[in-house]
Amino acid sequence: MSEPNTVTTQGVVDALAAWVSSTLAGHTYPAPDGTYKEVRVFTHNLPEPEGDDDADLAFCPFCIVHAGSGTVEDWGRQTMPIVLLFCVYDTGTSRQGYRDLLSIKEKVMAAALKNSRVDPCEILLPIDWNTDDGQYREFRYGTVDFMVEAPTITAKESDLT
Repeated sequence: MSEPNTVTTQGVVDALAAWVSSTLAGHTYPAPDGTYKEVRVFTHNLPEPEGDDDADLAFCPFCIVHAGSGTVEDWGRQTMPIVLLFCVYDTGTSRQGYRDLLSIKEKVMAAALKNSRVDPCEILLPIDWNTDDGQYREFRYGTVDFMVEAPTITAKESDLT
């Protein structure tokens, strides 16, 4: 008897979060406290900050890995859209934070194009990206969006039956 398929949506999101962390490891970006920090990666939402801090201030620079929907296409296979939301701190009056967003976007896209397999899923083309227009105080936001294909738990394999 084969091992049941235990891939869940959260398992895919967790694997992608680890992949983003690994992809961006060693690269630092400006933080609101005047230091440079690696991008912190979270799944679905930012945690609540301690005290009265604004979450963006408390955790910047950060990435949120989000899967909000999906489609079971056949028995044992699903696709789901993934959104990687990045936030960087835009220091100084020159408003050049978009350069950090583009750098992050390039690193993530290069890693996906080099090897689209992020076990247990496969990143599918096309990969879309977007940056904001800089209207959010001292923060800049950008996204990298793509579909993934992954196994899914079927009714036969789940404990739901």
